Amino acid sequence: MSTASAVRARHRTWFLVDGLVTALNATAYLALHRLLPDFLGGQVGHFLGAGVVLALVSIGLLVVAWMPTRLRVLPELLVAINAIWAVGSFTIALANPFALSTVGIVWTLAQGVFVLAMAIFQTRALRSGS
Repeated sequence: MSTASAVRARHRTWFLVDGLVTALNATAYLALHRLLPDFLGGQVGHFLGAGVVLALVSIGLLVVAWMPTRLRVLPELLVAINAIWAVGSFTIALANPFALSTVGIVWTLAQGVFVLAMAIFQTRALRSGS
């Protein structure tokens, strides 16, 4: 495998992992939006809205992962969305404006850490010449 192919594979891997996890999270939020407030706190609308946003983001992530050549703007936009989502997650967990339960705060922090890690790995892959 050439260096360019290895870099492209790494680039695709991080967007694919993120896309699959995001799609799974979106599906859970959409399917369970009426039940999640009892466990995590917050309101039904928060989970429904987050599920829709995550579904749209997962489509973009999977498109980037499956494209045979690198798109110009979409990968960078998705990394920015990830960074914003991570900062938002940390802010929500710390300020708790949605009255999250302890489990909800831990979930929100864990999600923020995962999303931030994806943004970092994706940025590194994009900068490495993929």
